[in-house]
Amino acid sequence: MVLKGKRLEAERRATLSKRQNIAFTLLKAYKLERPATDIIPGPADVCEMHEFKTIIEDAPYGVQVTEETFRRAMARLPQLINEWRSAKDAELVHIMNDSVESEHSQSNGSDGENNRKQLELATSLFQCKICCGAIPYPQILIHACTHDLRYTWRHSDDPRCALWCNLLDEPWNIGGEKIGIDNQAKPAGRLIVETCGLDPDTATAQEMDDLDPRLECVKCYSEMSGRLIMGWKMAV
Repeated sequence: MVLKGKRLEAERRATLSKRQNIAFTLLKAYKLERPATDIIPGPADVCEMHEFKTIIEDAPYGVQVTEETFRRAMARLPQLINEWRSAKDAELVHIMNDSVESEHSQSNGSDGENNRKQLELATSLFQCKICCGAIPYPQILIHACTHDLRYTWRHSDDPRCALWCNLLDEPWNIGGEKIGIDNQAKPAGRLIVETCGLDPDTATAQEMDDLDPRLECVKCYSEMSGRLIMGWKMAV
């Protein structure tokens, strides 16, 4: 009975992995059709979306799942991504609020909507706790470390982990352990924005991207390597 149980479980996982792979292939094709600047979640997040999850995990194992099976789910994908982004924006706002509370600073009467707008400021920089990089919004939503598969999942008893291992991907910032606020980078961000002639209290990351400035680190000059010229995000 033990061997039969293991065999059935292996067959189940193989079926789910095959269905995941179909969804992953469709997602890769979708991304190729979209502008490079689009914010598109990773495969683990997409496979966790209800429209995809019900096909992958709830369809009877004897039913053949094909790309056509996902047609309706793919048609709704743009809306599903918008819903996903709204949920992750709310998580980022929560991270920002926690940072403010931990510093015992005043909220200045700001409400949730104002905090949401602050996400878009060029000086609102998040910290990736994996690579320690300072990441602006919305790039933090697709930063590789936030959904790269952790090695520890490979030895977990959580049944979800086998599916994440199949995709070599995990849901964005699952467990809330990968993202914080980079308060040390904020003064640098303000300096860079001011240097570019914009107001650091109102300038958004998109405005800085549109400006597309080039900055030089004068201390890094050498006759051998020349001048260090960089975009604003690298400068921060």
